[in-house]
Amino acid sequence: MPDVGPKLASRLLHHFNNVEAVFIASEAALMQVDGIGKQKAKKIREILTHS
Repeated sequence: MPDVGPKLASRLLHHFNNVEAVFIASEAALMQVDGIGKQKAKKIREILTHS
């Protein structure tokens, strides 16, 4: 996924416990992960909803 390197991907999986939960997470939920701010959360949601 663009803008998500291995460290951030690892933090996402650790926070949400599985890939499916990452795909359905809201922007607010994504922002709870260390290293994800409002802009990055918005971009991740856009990427996941257009895939």
